[in-house]
Amino acid sequence: MSDVTFNDVENAYKRLSVYLRPTPLLTHEEYPSYFFKAENLQPMHAFKIRGALNTLLAYKESHGNYPSEAVAFSSGNHALAVAYAAKMLKLKATIFIASFASQKKMEGCRALGADLHLFPERNEVEERCLQYIEQHSRSREILFIPPYDHKEVIAGQGTAAYEALLELKKSNALPPSAVIAPCGGGGLLSGTLLATKALYPEAKVIGVEPEVANDAIRSLQSGKIFRFETTPKTVADGARTLYVSERTFFYLKQLDHLFAASEEEIIDAMERLTKHLQMPIEPTSAMVLVAAQRLRASPAGPILMILSGGNI
Repeated sequence: MSDVTFNDVENAYKRLSVYLRPTPLLTHEEYPSYFFKAENLQPMHAFKIRGALNTLLAYKESHGNYPSEAVAFSSGNHALAVAYAAKMLKLKATIFIASFASQKKMEGCRALGADLHLFPERNEVEERCLQYIEQHSRSREILFIPPYDHKEVIAGQGTAAYEALLELKKSNALPPSAVIAPCGGGGLLSGTLLATKALYPEAKVIGVEPEVANDAIRSLQSGKIFRFETTPKTVADGARTLYVSERTFFYLKQLDHLFAASEEEIIDAMERLTKHLQMPIEPTSAMVLVAAQRLRASPAGPILMILSGGNI
């Protein structure tokens, strides 16, 4: 399902630039030729605000008005993003979330005024969310914002890499040899692929996911989407998705490589990045360092990494 284009990413960037400040592109002497796109410095400390806000803004462009209610299911950061975007635009937000999700993220959603519905398993979270939409969509204008399986969500997430690559071009830095992003449902990676291949066609686009939550790798190996029956138990809570979608799978098949990171590697990378960059780096975000160090043997240029969030 190839319905998202580079033009969609560019349009998303124009919309979001009115509401969001660019996040910095960081370097550190400990990691020569690495660039870190600090999406952990976004509002609510994660890149997810890009996709959620872009979806609402695009809805208004096409409908002439905002929906009365934004509804989503999430493992955490997407919930925060939808709650934040809805509050920014003075809309109601209803979030379905697993009861084992980060307490900090749930408290953040409540503080933003979102209504939370908690269920013990991710499968039930998704089912109850869709039931809610079916029951209430006739009486009010509801916009369902999926965490990754949506054209405008993917386009919005792609603006993180797009923004970073534009900054690299302006700085006259060497062309990046690779751009790396973590993989949960594949939305960030799909948007990253679109932005990178348009601006730097020769650069590799690399993904990384936890070994114990390797549904994307298993899907690529078999040629069809693999789905977990229960939520994978990984410290990288942003990558606890059960499966990738047909839409994101289309783009994941175009990646140059998709690595798997062990739990030990993820924790070690998180500790090192937090120490060296002097800011919170969540486990899902830290996986990019694991992938970068596996590429380090034969670098052809700088490596850009998307630090997806800082909600530990």
